[in-house]
Amino acid sequence: MEKLNAEEHELTIDELDAASGGTLYQPLIVVAIAFRVAIESLVHKITR
Repeated sequence: MEKLNAEEHELTIDELDAASGGTLYQPLIVVAIAFRVAIESLVHKITR
């Protein structure tokens, strides 16, 4: 049987994304949408 590579290295964003099944950016998107909604709400309250 072939010996596995046991060297440690830090995963890149692409490797993390592939290992997580593409769910790495979903929390960031949710936070960005929530932030945008909060800013729009604040601007709407100020301009009223």
